[in-house]
Amino acid sequence: MLQKFRNSFKQYGALNFPVVLLKSALQKFSIYIESFIVYGKKLNSIRSLNSPTGYLIREIDLEALKSAASMHFTDNNISRFTARINSGGYSVFGAYKGDELVAFAWMSMDSIELPGFIKNHGLVPDEDEAYLLDAFCLPEHRGNGLQKVLLTARMNKVYQEGKGKVITIVRKENLSSRTAILKSGFRAERKLIFRRIGNNQHLLQKSVISFN
Repeated sequence: MLQKFRNSFKQYGALNFPVVLLKSALQKFSIYIESFIVYGKKLNSIRSLNSPTGYLIREIDLEALKSAASMHFTDNNISRFTARINSGGYSVFGAYKGDELVAFAWMSMDSIELPGFIKNHGLVPDEDEAYLLDAFCLPEHRGNGLQKVLLTARMNKVYQEGKGKVITIVRKENLSSRTAILKSGFRAERKLIFRRIGNNQHLLQKSVISFN
């Protein structure tokens, strides 16, 4: 529990962490107030896939996820993964250390996922876009460049499929992910503002002027 607290503090930063805690508390009363930033990156070529020493990067299937004991996936995780694969629009890449899956990252050619409390948002990628989502690496393998090479693998697949751009959506408070995305050459394009009280919800899109 303490380690989870430390990881969250590192992820969101000293200023944003109390905000995240407050928002989590409000959600218990069916009050949701969230802002997300949409980042985009144009593609113009296939990039070299230089896997870190000792790791193998490849596209994987549902059975590989189901058999990944070290990931400790819940039944809900597997159900969500199954629905994605069955939809036909999703792909997932994995990083292996020997026979162990230690990191994975998803992409979608035709769908955009937001947190489950946002219903019927109506967002889809443009015709020339693919959406990047759900990247995770086991803590003991972080710092080895796995997320960077998994990003390259996904962008290469998007380019090979004839699309010229990738987008991803990040919670505004997630400073760690936002910093990594900017370092990877993405640019902030617009802001999504979500409000929900009970069953009444609103999702607004704004051009990027300020993230405050």
